[in-house]
Amino acid sequence: MKDTLDTQQTIERLESEFLVFSDTRKELEQLKKEQSDTIMKTIDKIKPLAEWYLSKNLIFTHPRLKYRSSSGPIVGHDPEENELYILNINKGYVEKVNLYNSDERSNQPVWKLVDKGYFIDAMAGLLYLEDEMINNYIHRNKEGIANLTAQLKEYK
Repeated sequence: MKDTLDTQQTIERLESEFLVFSDTRKELEQLKKEQSDTIMKTIDKIKPLAEWYLSKNLIFTHPRLKYRSSSGPIVGHDPEENELYILNINKGYVEKVNLYNSDERSNQPVWKLVDKGYFIDAMAGLLYLEDEMINNYIHRNKEGIANLTAQLKEYK
Protein backbone atom coordinates (compact mmCIF):
# COMPACT_ATOMS: atom_id res chain seq x y z
CA MET A 1 0.00 0.00 0.00
CA LYS A 2 1.42 3.32 -1.09
CA ASP A 3 1.29 6.26 1.34
CA THR A 4 -0.23 9.10 -0.67
CA LEU A 5 -1.06 11.42 2.19
CA ASP A 6 0.90 14.65 2.00
CA THR A 7 0.57 15.90 5.57
CA GLN A 8 2.10 19.30 4.98
CA GLN A 9 -0.14 19.99 2.00
CA THR A 10 -3.20 18.87 4.00
CA ILE A 11 -2.30 21.18 6.89
CA GLU A 12 -1.92 24.11 4.48
CA ARG A 13 -5.34 23.35 3.00
CA LEU A 14 -6.85 23.06 6.49
CA GLU A 15 -5.34 26.42 7.50
CA SER A 16 -6.94 28.03 4.47
CA GLU A 17 -10.31 26.41 5.24
CA PHE A 18 -10.02 27.46 8.88
CA LEU A 19 -9.79 31.09 7.77
CA VAL A 20 -13.06 30.67 5.85
CA PHE A 21 -14.58 28.97 8.90
CA SER A 22 -13.49 31.85 11.16
CA ASP A 23 -14.87 34.48 8.79
CA THR A 24 -18.22 32.72 8.39
CA ARG A 25 -18.49 32.18 12.16
CA LYS A 26 -17.93 35.92 12.74
CA GLU A 27 -20.56 36.78 10.15
CA LEU A 28 -23.00 34.32 11.70
CA GLU A 29 -22.47 35.81 15.17
CA GLN A 30 -22.90 39.34 13.79
CA LEU A 31 -26.20 38.37 12.14
CA LYS A 32 -27.43 36.78 15.37
CA LYS A 33 -26.54 39.98 17.23
CA GLU A 34 -28.45 42.03 14.64
CA GLN A 35 -31.48 39.78 15.06
CA SER A 36 -31.31 40.09 18.86
CA ASP A 37 -31.01 43.87 18.57
CA THR A 38 -34.00 43.95 16.19
CA ILE A 39 -36.12 41.99 18.67
CA MET A 40 -35.07 44.29 21.52
CA LYS A 41 -35.92 47.44 19.51
CA THR A 42 -39.27 45.94 18.57
CA ILE A 43 -40.00 45.06 22.21
CA ASP A 44 -39.35 48.69 23.14
CA LYS A 45 -41.64 49.85 20.33
CA ILE A 46 -44.59 47.55 21.12
CA LYS A 47 -44.40 47.66 24.92
CA PRO A 48 -47.08 50.39 25.18
CA LEU A 49 -49.31 48.36 22.86
CA ALA A 50 -48.86 45.24 24.98
CA GLU A 51 -49.64 47.25 28.12
CA TRP A 52 -52.82 48.51 26.43
CA TYR A 53 -53.89 44.92 25.61
CA LEU A 54 -53.21 43.94 29.23
CA SER A 55 -55.26 46.88 30.50
CA LYS A 56 -58.20 45.64 28.40
CA ASN A 57 -57.79 42.07 29.75
CA LEU A 58 -57.32 40.72 26.23
CA ILE A 59 -55.52 37.42 25.77
CA PHE A 60 -52.42 37.48 23.59
CA THR A 61 -52.45 35.19 20.58
CA HIS A 62 -49.96 34.59 17.78
CA PRO A 63 -50.55 34.69 14.02
CA ARG A 64 -48.93 31.26 13.47
CA LEU A 65 -48.63 29.52 16.82
CA LYS A 66 -51.84 28.17 18.31
CA TYR A 67 -51.24 29.20 21.90
CA ARG A 68 -52.59 31.93 24.14
CA SER A 69 -51.04 33.99 26.90
CA SER A 70 -52.46 36.35 29.48
CA SER A 71 -49.08 37.87 30.40
CA GLY A 72 -47.74 39.12 27.06
CA PRO A 73 -46.97 38.40 23.42
CA ILE A 74 -45.92 34.91 22.41
CA VAL A 75 -42.44 34.99 20.88
CA GLY A 76 -41.55 31.33 20.40
CA HIS A 77 -42.47 27.69 20.90
CA ASP A 78 -40.28 24.64 21.36
CA PRO A 79 -42.44 21.65 20.39
CA GLU A 80 -39.80 19.11 21.42
CA GLU A 81 -39.56 20.46 24.98
CA ASN A 82 -43.20 21.63 25.00
CA GLU A 83 -42.15 25.11 26.09
CA LEU A 84 -43.62 28.47 25.19
CA TYR A 85 -41.66 31.71 25.12
CA ILE A 86 -43.62 34.77 26.23
CA LEU A 87 -42.65 38.41 26.64
CA ASN A 88 -43.98 38.89 30.17
CA ILE A 89 -44.94 42.56 30.15
CA ASN A 90 -45.31 42.96 33.93
CA LYS A 91 -41.96 41.32 34.64
CA GLY A 92 -40.21 42.99 31.71
CA TYR A 93 -38.45 39.96 30.26
CA VAL A 94 -38.91 36.91 28.06
CA GLU A 95 -40.13 33.94 30.02
CA LYS A 96 -39.86 30.27 29.10
CA VAL A 97 -42.98 28.44 30.29
CA ASN A 98 -43.21 24.67 30.55
CA LEU A 99 -46.57 23.75 29.01
CA TYR A 100 -46.79 20.58 31.11
CA ASN A 101 -46.39 22.62 34.30
CA SER A 102 -47.08 26.33 33.82
CA ASP A 103 -45.65 27.09 37.27
CA GLU A 104 -42.26 26.13 35.85
CA ARG A 105 -41.03 29.42 34.39
CA SER A 106 -37.62 30.94 33.82
CA ASN A 107 -36.16 34.21 32.58
CA GLN A 108 -34.65 33.87 29.09
CA PRO A 109 -32.32 36.33 27.37
CA VAL A 110 -33.46 37.49 23.93
CA TRP A 111 -30.35 36.01 22.29
CA LYS A 112 -31.68 32.55 23.19
CA LEU A 113 -34.72 33.16 20.98
CA VAL A 114 -32.37 33.88 18.10
CA ASP A 115 -30.09 30.98 18.99
CA LYS A 116 -33.05 28.59 18.94
CA GLY A 117 -34.19 29.93 15.56
CA TYR A 118 -37.28 31.80 16.80
CA PHE A 119 -36.50 35.19 15.23
CA ILE A 120 -39.41 35.06 12.77
CA ASP A 121 -41.85 33.77 15.41
CA ALA A 122 -40.70 36.47 17.83
CA MET A 123 -41.11 39.27 15.31
CA ALA A 124 -44.48 37.95 14.13
CA GLY A 125 -45.75 37.71 17.71
CA LEU A 126 -44.58 41.22 18.58
CA LEU A 127 -45.76 42.97 15.41
CA TYR A 128 -49.09 41.14 15.57
CA LEU A 129 -50.09 43.62 18.29
CA GLU A 130 -50.07 46.61 15.95
CA ASP A 131 -53.41 45.90 14.21
CA GLU A 132 -53.83 42.27 13.29
CA MET A 133 -54.60 40.84 16.74
CA ILE A 134 -57.42 43.28 17.53
CA ASN A 135 -58.78 42.86 13.99
CA ASN A 136 -58.89 39.09 14.50
CA TYR A 137 -60.82 39.61 17.75
CA ILE A 138 -63.30 41.87 15.91
CA HIS A 139 -63.62 39.33 13.09
CA ARG A 140 -64.35 36.51 15.55
CA ASN A 141 -66.96 38.67 17.30
CA LYS A 142 -68.67 39.44 13.98
CA GLU A 143 -68.70 35.74 13.08
CA GLY A 144 -70.22 34.96 16.47
CA ILE A 145 -72.88 37.64 15.99
CA ALA A 146 -73.75 36.25 12.56
CA ASN A 147 -74.00 32.68 13.91
CA LEU A 148 -76.15 33.64 16.90
CA THR A 149 -78.40 35.84 14.74
CA ALA A 150 -78.91 32.95 12.28
CA GLN A 151 -79.73 30.59 15.16
CA LEU A 152 -82.26 33.05 16.60
CA LYS A 153 -83.96 33.50 13.20
CA GLU A 154 -84.67 29.78 13.11
CA TYR A 155 -86.74 29.99 16.28
CA LYS A 156 -88.45 33.39 16.02
